[in-house]
Amino acid sequence: MYTERVEQGLKKPCFFVCCDNYSDELYRGKRYRRQAVVKIEFMDNDDSESINYDRYNVIENLYDITEVIEGDEGSLRGYERKWEKSEKGFIFYVKYEYFYYVKEENAFMERLSIEENAFMEKLNIKEGEENGSKKKC
Repeated sequence: MYTERVEQGLKKPCFFVCCDNYSDELYRGKRYRRQAVVKIEFMDNDDSESINYDRYNVIENLYDITEVIEGDEGSLRGYERKWEKSEKGFIFYVKYEYFYYVKEENAFMERLSIEENAFMEKLNIKEGEENGSKKKC
């Protein structure tokens, strides 16, 4: 399996796997919907005598493997699974979608109220002075 294109030294049969389309959108409130279309490109072994049998066997296996993916947070069900022929083999597509919730963290401090005179005293500024000089009105 390759994640980047390799021109020389490619061992066939092989797969290229990439995320073809990805979206993340606000659904409702703080709930988001994330979708990803995974593209799996299969390149046939050109020397195979049973190239069609091999190809359809791999396609059937991909339908089984991509139906449900188990992860740490639960499982994802693949849908809109389809394949199409390509010049060197076939391309298989599967779409995954899930929702997630963003917790709003309150990063703000509580409101602080202080009297102006107390604040000025803390800064050692006397009434009518600003930065140690007399305030002109």
